[in-house]
Amino acid sequence: RAAAAELAARSAVFLSQVSAHAAGGAANATAEGPEKYDYNDETEIPGMPVSVEFAFAALFVLLMASVPGILVGLLGGGNLTKAHKVESGCLIVWLCGALFLFTNVLKFNSSHWT
Repeated sequence: RAAAAELAARSAVFLSQVSAHAAGGAANATAEGPEKYDYNDETEIPGMPVSVEFAFAALFVLLMASVPGILVGLLGGGNLTKAHKVESGCLIVWLCGALFLFTNVLKFNSSHWT
């Protein structure tokens, strides 16, 4: 019973904090959207034409795309089964499809983007 009472007390505190946060967020909003943007500008790398955010995103995509190449290197290239080849092909198709869809087709409706 003591554990149930403690859980109820913690839940009440959590819910009061969530409702206070939600009320504070709603107070800053207007009919057109939030009063203040809550995102930062991209961080430029001196002497480079890309930003830090782009560099990390590109590194992430390249790491995912390099999995089939790493697999070939670990297995020696000649020992790849049909399953390895099909999974590698599916990974590349999925990655290219996702990049295309999320950069050209799907439109996000959020107050973070103007």
